[in-house]
Amino acid sequence: MSFGAGGCAVERYRSADFAHWEEHIGVTWINGEEHEAWRTLGSTSSKADSVKKVEK
Repeated sequence: MSFGAGGCAVERYRSADFAHWEEHIGVTWINGEEHEAWRTLGSTSSKADSVKKVEK
């Protein structure tokens, strides 16, 4: 699930269980395919913790 608040929200968050949250940190390309990059909320890492392929 992703959600934002207000009309100008650019922050996106998701959680499968409402206990462990991830924030959207941008787009990355893997083998020429576009993926959304997600990082665990509160993480100080600059790398994504998970990616999701963008289906168009």
